Amino acid sequence: MEDVSRKRAWKPEEEIGNGDVNKDSMKDDWLDNVEKTDSNSNYSLKEEGVCAICRALPKQSPLYGCDKGHFICSSCREQGGVLLSCPHCFNSEINIRLTELETKLFTKDCNYAVKGCTQKISEEAREIHERTCFYRIVQCPKRLFAKSCTFSDSLRFIRDHGRSEHSFDKGFTTLGHGFITSKMMHDKEKFLFDLENQDSARFPPLELEFDQNLFYLYYERKQSRGLWFFFLRYYGCEDVAAKYSCELSVGPGDLEKNDISLAGRVYKGAVVPYSYDRIKIHNSGLCLVIDDASVR
Repeated sequence: MEDVSRKRAWKPEEEIGNGDVNKDSMKDDWLDNVEKTDSNSNYSLKEEGVCAICRALPKQSPLYGCDKGHFICSSCREQGGVLLSCPHCFNSEINIRLTELETKLFTKDCNYAVKGCTQKISEEAREIHERTCFYRIVQCPKRLFAKSCTFSDSLRFIRDHGRSEHSFDKGFTTLGHGFITSKMMHDKEKFLFDLENQDSARFPPLELEFDQNLFYLYYERKQSRGLWFFFLRYYGCEDVAAKYSCELSVGPGDLEKNDISLAGRVYKGAVVPYSYDRIKIHNSGLCLVIDDASVR
């Protein structure tokens, strides 16, 4: 699995022969219209509350900028790279935590404060924050397939519930960053191969943590269609799910765990957001789909 948002790169358009960068030559769109102002100017809260480069409103803390209190959003900081300086006072140190500005801008409690969230937000940023809040309420991962478990709680407690009540962390071996393997369909489980006499089958998901985010690997068989569905589900919103891509591989049960290159079926693509139900997942194309004949 990988975070596809990290592949962006930024370079100045013109470099001087000795390796120094001519900052006057930076003509990126996001910097073109920045007005250079005197560093001694007085700033109102309204002016302080926007990015000094793109004029975007900050959504939540932490905020960073220069020692004059000029805020620069994370997107502009990332695009500008190590050469970026404050467009107001030209200070190259833009990694200072602006706690005073945070106190002025963010005064509201998250609705999940009762569950433990201590994040202060603005009312305008409430919807965005609460869609990704670590304390938001989610259902047990088993609920996607079965109604037998009705447990729901803050995201921070769901993983422990899945482990203690359903052993969702069992059955896989961690081989490396973002890579797992599992003997999910071993030939000792003969019932998996008597497909004509079996109804639809749903199996316990496998837990995977990546970038401190929680994922579950699901698989099921729909008897009416004679198809198996394998997919990776992200326990979060669609915006964050779009940052990730994954690869799912399925091969014979007698392969060694490191023989991933010998897998017969492979899916490479996006992960499934938490909000998708089973029907939307099956129709989304975000699955590895295998027919019964191939499973045999």
